[in-house]
Amino acid sequence: MSRATAQHVATPHRRTSLVATSTMLGAASTAQAAANTLAALWATRVLGPAPRGVMVVALTIATTAALLGGAGSGSAYRSELASAHGAARTRLAAGYAAIVVAGSGAAAVLAVVASLASAGAIASELASTPLLAGVAVSTAVQSVGALTTEAWFADGRFRQAGGWAAGSAAGGLAGLMVAAAAGPTPATMLIGQAAGMLPVTAASVNRLLRTGALAAPRLGRVGRLLRRGLPALGFSVGLTVALRADRYLLGVIAGPAAITVYSLAATLGEIARTIPQAIGQVFSRRVAERTEATPRDAALTAMVAAAVTALPVGVVSWYAIPSFFGDDLAAARNYLLLMLLAELLFTPFTVAAKGLVGGGWTGTVGLIGCLGSAVAIGAFLALARPFGVWGACAASCLTYTTLSVLAYGNVRRLLARRAAGA
Repeated sequence: MSRATAQHVATPHRRTSLVATSTMLGAASTAQAAANTLAALWATRVLGPAPRGVMVVALTIATTAALLGGAGSGSAYRSELASAHGAARTRLAAGYAAIVVAGSGAAAVLAVVASLASAGAIASELASTPLLAGVAVSTAVQSVGALTTEAWFADGRFRQAGGWAAGSAAGGLAGLMVAAAAGPTPATMLIGQAAGMLPVTAASVNRLLRTGALAAPRLGRVGRLLRRGLPALGFSVGLTVALRADRYLLGVIAGPAAITVYSLAATLGEIARTIPQAIGQVFSRRVAERTEATPRDAALTAMVAAAVTALPVGVVSWYAIPSFFGDDLAAARNYLLLMLLAELLFTPFTVAAKGLVGGGWTGTVGLIGCLGSAVAIGAFLALARPFGVWGACAASCLTYTTLSVLAYGNVRRLLARRAAGA
């Protein structure tokens, strides 16, 4: 790395207010969420209930495997890079880059195995060669994209983090639409979406190398990052299970078509978490830097933003779902009302969990993730089998409430203890 680059990356970033930074991130997050939502809605419209259900299961497998590939290192990197300078920063960035390379490949292999194992329980198409190829490519691209986004946030570069993530989502939307026009199947649309994300992700990696937040891969700090990050893996995977096991288990219980109706409602409901996620990113950095961080104010701001977003989403979707998706999926608008309530219940977790990551309390976030996944699976099995999609929505409300109570209570306790010991 050149002297000029080293001087550049060592320069402290100018701090902005929570509102200003959250607004900036919120705009990027809104663009990212819009692209992802449009991709999901377009795939639903083009594929129809059963094929779209297969694609949702494949994406659920890919997303979970992608998180496993990072082995929790993104959380550790956020906690450590903020205080690393000079040669120590370069060694840390090189170790993280090694995890990105090796982890994305391992995640792709894991996803293929999981898809093969799921074929008998959900749909035989999950074991077809084209779909397995789509799962592998999607997993690898998602893994690299998620880990590099963590690198931007770890370096305190919120604008770049949001911009590259939004660009990747937009590329994925474009690739999916091209695949849909060429010949819509779950496999082609998976591959098309991943292919559209790839150029943007590659450009992001190149920029990270130039700023020093990534470096030529070396093993020197890999062990340290994994030791600190592995406890948080329970959080990452546990959260994914808590938020995505519903799709998978609903496929086992009721088949791919039911997944599509439920997933449509859940996808629209998740629009309400866009601005709260941006607020959580800023809160995480504040906690990592040991600057003033108040979970109460951040959580209240996030809840107001979620409520303001949820209202128009609910009203517009009530009329748009039947006309855009037809009678087969019209019931999704009823389920959406309960899923929007679930998003409001989830908002305190969105902020508090990021604060726990920023504070380096990986053991705590890992335990919360594991508890959340256990509650999700238990609630879903108890409610979805007898009550169908309504039961799945109720299980989401229960899971999200549990996650919020655990995360918010713990971040308040740990911040108070840290302040008392300072």
